[in-house]
Amino acid sequence: MAHPSTVSRNIDPTAWASALDSNETTAKDDIGAIRTEYDDTYRRCEYRYVMNNSGTALVDGDSVVFNDSYASKVTGTHTLRNKGAGVAFGAIAASSYGYIQITGYHDAVRGSTLGAIASGDRICLSASVGKVARSALGSAATQQTYGFALADDNTTNVACYLQFPR
Repeated sequence: MAHPSTVSRNIDPTAWASALDSNETTAKDDIGAIRTEYDDTYRRCEYRYVMNNSGTALVDGDSVVFNDSYASKVTGTHTLRNKGAGVAFGAIAASSYGYIQITGYHDAVRGSTLGAIASGDRICLSASVGKVARSALGSAATQQTYGFALADDNTTNVACYLQFPR
């Protein structure tokens, strides 16, 4: 994870107990809370504090969906692709707590059809666990747009501007 940089500034009046790349077995911030950070390189980014409810660890760049009714638990299994939650910001062990990114620049979102995502493409959640794909225009769950690629993908990841719902 390449950001936020060392000059990152919390622009919320809240004092947060957890680091953005936290991986905690007990919740230290309010579950579902949205945190806004700003830095001179990546500008404004938003993050949500969640529980990894998927049974397996999430890695930085995994895309996740909500799997509860309270916007507090997420999983990397994209059964409900129309309930996109965000992208893991650092590793989060199974049944642990941490931040997912919901808006702003992320340099390492995991892609499912590598070589197929080009700069400017809309991204959606793929059927592959924890990954994104190109989005075609349409209203089906598989075509729900959650941001756009800022570069062509490499062999593992793609840089994206994320726009998941708050």
